[in-house]
Amino acid sequence: MKEFAPMPGVHAVTLYRKVEHDDKEGWEKQYYRIKIFDEEGKKYANVESDTFPNNMRLTNFEARSIRPDGTIVPFTGKPADKLVAKYKSLSLNQKTAAIPDVQVGSIVEYRYTIKWETGWLYDSVWQVQDNLPTRDAEFSLRYNTGGGYGISWLTYFLPQTMQPKDDKGVVRLAVHNIPGLEKESNMPPESEVRARVEFMYGTSSKPEDYWKEQATQWTKWAEEYMNKKKAAQAEVSAVVGASDTPDQKLRKLYARVQKIRNLTYEPEKSEKELEHEKLKQNNNIEDVLKHGYGYHNTLVRTFVALARAAGFDATMIRVTERDQHFHHAEVPKIDRYDTELAVVKIDGKDVYLDPGIPFCPYGLLSWEDTGTYGLMLDKDHAVWQKTPDPVVTDSMQKRVASLELNPDGDLAGQLTVTLLGQDALYERISERDNDDTQKKKDIEDLLKKWLPSGTTVELTKVDDWKAASDQFEVVAKISIPGFAAVTGKRVMIPVSIYPGADQNRFEHAKRIMPVYLRHPYREFDEISVKAPEGMKVETVPQARTSPNSFADLTLAVNKEQNTYTIDRQVTVKRYFFETAEYPSLRAFLDGVKSAGDEQVVLRASTK
Repeated sequence: MKEFAPMPGVHAVTLYRKVEHDDKEGWEKQYYRIKIFDEEGKKYANVESDTFPNNMRLTNFEARSIRPDGTIVPFTGKPADKLVAKYKSLSLNQKTAAIPDVQVGSIVEYRYTIKWETGWLYDSVWQVQDNLPTRDAEFSLRYNTGGGYGISWLTYFLPQTMQPKDDKGVVRLAVHNIPGLEKESNMPPESEVRARVEFMYGTSSKPEDYWKEQATQWTKWAEEYMNKKKAAQAEVSAVVGASDTPDQKLRKLYARVQKIRNLTYEPEKSEKELEHEKLKQNNNIEDVLKHGYGYHNTLVRTFVALARAAGFDATMIRVTERDQHFHHAEVPKIDRYDTELAVVKIDGKDVYLDPGIPFCPYGLLSWEDTGTYGLMLDKDHAVWQKTPDPVVTDSMQKRVASLELNPDGDLAGQLTVTLLGQDALYERISERDNDDTQKKKDIEDLLKKWLPSGTTVELTKVDDWKAASDQFEVVAKISIPGFAAVTGKRVMIPVSIYPGADQNRFEHAKRIMPVYLRHPYREFDEISVKAPEGMKVETVPQARTSPNSFADLTLAVNKEQNTYTIDRQVTVKRYFFETAEYPSLRAFLDGVKSAGDEQVVLRASTK
């Protein structure tokens, strides 16, 4: 077998996969048999188990490779441990292994078992669509409906001829010729686009009953946590003044909560480090204020309690973050709605706030919490509400370059980059765990990525990394060797000095997945170039305006003797584009690049 005939050109294929899940005895067994077709396919010999929490354990890991001549080479080592994520005392783990002596034409086999405490139920998911194409796979789940629990399931992106069936207490599914997941840049979360089966245990067969129960339970816990009125009132009295306006009061309370140590966003610590700190449990907002630390959701609860004590109509919403999952009310899984946000009514309007994210300015939600749905705090009903959609004014990237050209075609000068809103928050959060040296390197590398190859960058100013500001600014000295083409008495210079930034991120003409950006965005560029003595600006590109329903491009180039100035604005107004809209989006971004490639012509002035 030299290729997979139904899907020619793939580097490898899963010939057979088997998943057996038993909720009565508490285990799941997985088996893979993979055929390698070419050198690129050999990377699939580096295998990874499914992720599992630290209250489960992976056992019985076995693996081997089978050479094209039939020789068997067993894996004799131990799989490596990999920490995928950690939150408080919970961790998400994985086992990895490099299967030895894999050649083109080899077969890789591996199996393992994940075990948990008998009788413990959790909502499992069959990820039917793997990264590799699958010729044949079988899935089974023996369910445990004791204790009044029932089980249900939903399927996504599976053919009608391949659907799960209940076989006397065991759900079974067989699939054939399932394509691998085609990963593309800026695609929706993988959890939303894979072919899959989602299982749910519950005491009710109606999702609306489940959500009502969850809303009631969450409201009870949250209100008990916030019910420390004396402590809240004392804190408010210490923070706000009697003459403060309502807006000033709320901003001061927001800033106060943001000063509390945020454990969610600290670097991961070992169990010994946590034991050494001897952090006490916070049982309510009074403990949070007393101890001076808390996790994201407890900080949000603390803020809501303080806002109420200051006389505001304040409540909370519990949302699903759209970088991981989209909203599905038909899927009764409360654990996907695990982020709490504050909602304060001001002048009759709901204002959404998140003091539980470091550096998040007042009035801004991090992008993954915008345009998503959540449960409102309500003890009697399941009330769904959508957070505000991201808008183009929530973010901006502005670059201002003041440069001089020398006779050899080299550009040098100052570049000021200002990030606003979402862009500023994203940069601060991304760099929060790095030291100053690494932060400086990362910023310089980013600028070099935008600018022509060979550019030197020296940072001269960087804004406060820890400020809860909607602006982040850096200033750098830059030098771009050989940027202009010098030909006799003429010099030709591209309009844009950012070929890396202008490169169309969507290089392929065809696309399978929708385009999913974090948020709409704006880019402003101002470039001023002074020509060498004895040269003047001869011609500049014509002004360009390319507005449409989803994006705008404006370009203006002004000249004055030996100086020219470029003003360019790129605006993408939406963050989600269906696959059918991809050609239009790609064509627009190609237009941005072509506008940047246009030339300014300088000419030696005549005496």
